Amino acid sequence: MSKVIPAGYTPAWAERTWLSLFEGRNEALVFGIIAFTIHQTFYYGRYALQKYKLQPDREISNEQWWKCLKSLIFSQLFVQLPMMMFFKPAADLWTKVVFQVCVFFVIEDFYHYWAHRSFHYGILYKKIHKYAHPLETAILGQGTIAGPLLFNYFVEQVHITTMLIWIAARLWQTVEAHCGYDFPWAMNHWLPFWAGAAHHDYHHMAFVDNFASTFRWWDRVFGTDRRFQAYDAKRTNKVKQN
Repeated sequence: MSKVIPAGYTPAWAERTWLSLFEGRNEALVFGIIAFTIHQTFYYGRYALQKYKLQPDREISNEQWWKCLKSLIFSQLFVQLPMMMFFKPAADLWTKVVFQVCVFFVIEDFYHYWAHRSFHYGILYKKIHKYAHPLETAILGQGTIAGPLLFNYFVEQVHITTMLIWIAARLWQTVEAHCGYDFPWAMNHWLPFWAGAAHHDYHHMAFVDNFASTFRWWDRVFGTDRRFQAYDAKRTNKVKQN
């Protein structure tokens, strides 16, 4: 209890009582039981107010009543209760997952920008990048695993759920960037610094600039998107005119 009470603060009776429920116990289990108890109290408690029934003359047979009750109990015990039990750990984990995946995107994008840009020079471009050599895949792929490895080593252990979501998110971003379609619901239309398909499609069209994978800021900072900005402005105006 002392871990969650600020130094010098004296909790009220209600606060002490609430915290004591979790003291030395499994927090997820306690929270699930409390949530389930509240759910059942309010769910079934309302039936005590029969005088407010809108159709007081409509009767329900005992057979119908028991059939409904058995269905409800089954659903509440085997569907709703497990969901309540897993809510707290899922909520705690989800906060970490979102934060870690965002960090991984930033690390991968930074690495990809410089690694990709280097592949556009001399022999690296002529012998490797131009032909999508397996060596290129191996080198650029390091950016995808660098984030989890660095985070795991310097910050905290990365949960397997985070890794699965990160892999899915990274693949989704890669497919989106290479699809060649600028869908109106794409992320770059509501997240301005997201690269998107139009940003990367220019790179494949012109074979220059726009080296980043996920975000636009490194290309903007180092001026490797100036020609794209001019091209995109013309493209946007043409779309508006049509």
